[in-house]
Amino acid sequence: WFLYTHILNLSFAMPFTHSFGNVLSRGHVSIFQTLLLILWSVKNVFLWVLPPFFLLVAYAVAKRARAYLRTRKLELQDYLVLSGIFTFFLFTFVQQTAYGFPKYFIAMMPAFCVIAGQEAAQLVSRIKKFEPYLPALALIVLAFNFLALKDPFLEHNIFYTQSITFSASPSIYIFSNINSLIIVILPLLLALTLLMAMRNSNALFLSLAIVMIAMALSVNIMQAKAGYSTTYGYGQQGMEKAAGYVKAHTSENDTIISRSDIAYYAARKYYMSFPARQELIDNFYPIINSQNVTYIVTSPSEKLPDFSANFTSDAEFGHFKIYRKISRSPPLAQG
Repeated sequence: WFLYTHILNLSFAMPFTHSFGNVLSRGHVSIFQTLLLILWSVKNVFLWVLPPFFLLVAYAVAKRARAYLRTRKLELQDYLVLSGIFTFFLFTFVQQTAYGFPKYFIAMMPAFCVIAGQEAAQLVSRIKKFEPYLPALALIVLAFNFLALKDPFLEHNIFYTQSITFSASPSIYIFSNINSLIIVILPLLLALTLLMAMRNSNALFLSLAIVMIAMALSVNIMQAKAGYSTTYGYGQQGMEKAAGYVKAHTSENDTIISRSDIAYYAARKYYMSFPARQELIDNFYPIINSQNVTYIVTSPSEKLPDFSANFTSDAEFGHFKIYRKISRSPPLAQG
């Protein structure tokens, strides 16, 4: 990394200060909220890599762990296991997601793909004959995914499309997260039940393989046809239009309060509204009274102090509301 940054004249420390800076900025967050975020992050990866793949990797990792405890020797594939696990835990505890999109975790996939592939090859070698009903079963599971199931990521990321918090709406939050798990577990249960009814001795592995292919196809097609974001702020609509509006109604000297993607597309200086840094919350009113802060852009995920005395609603695009400054005087709430 040192050679890479030195040759390209990049900052060696930047990724570390960014990631650990985010951790330090969350110092005011309770342990309970932190644990919820970590659990949500694990579930997020579980969904994105597809549950069958996640379970196959977990099985392979457990198998290698048992082998190490028995022999106390590391084999070559164990270094891949350690590399993948290190990446997984680093970003689970340090930098969970980028607005719900687990792009940081991609570094673990090459190692885990090799591990999962090796385990799958060993399991396939145990299958003595091809069962003629397997293609029909795969089609049944695929049809079930398309006809009976919806996009699991919408329920999983409900806080991007609805203004809820866990403390205010725990039942909605919990139900939506359980529902998103049910959506992805049902195809596995269907395939496993049918294979066990056929008395297939490889029912578990075959159900994982069939569902992984069927789910990959159905989720990819759902996301390709979706009229909403399938990366940052999953399920949200109107981000690019909101950014375009802000860019058209501000100058390069203006500063806005918004998410970083809005500011990026608007090409404006900004204070990040989500996740809001503690320094923004602590100095919110002096900041919005600044002459250069002219617009605030919010979506359901933002939880900012009241700014209605200083800003008025100016436009709305999908899930994004744009507020324009009308006054620089301190709000009445500040006395």
